[in-house]
Amino acid sequence: MTPEALGTLATQLDMDGRTSEAAQILETSVALRPSAQVHAQLSVLYEKLGNRAAAITHQKDALRMADTPTLHERLGYLYAGNGSYASAAREFEQSAAAEAPRTVAYTYRRTVRQSW
Repeated sequence: MTPEALGTLATQLDMDGRTSEAAQILETSVALRPSAQVHAQLSVLYEKLGNRAAAITHQKDALRMADTPTLHERLGYLYAGNGSYASAAREFEQSAAAEAPRTVAYTYRRTVRQSW
């Protein structure tokens, strides 16, 4: 089975309430073809299963593969839920710093358009 097919199967299993099986399927998928998306999905599943340590590990793996503001933000929430507030703050700051240029550009464009 391809990693894509495994991802589809895992999504269906999770929707059916079989989250543990979905995580096992995605572990197979990530072993075949590591990807940030699959690591991020595993992070969500492990959080649902109450395994915050595994959720954090997979979120960090996702970040190593794709450094995005959204992944930093989610890691921040995982750390905060774990009581690791300094780590959470660091992740939130990294997320905000990456988003700031886009936010400023969006606000600027919107302001300029409204002033015409």
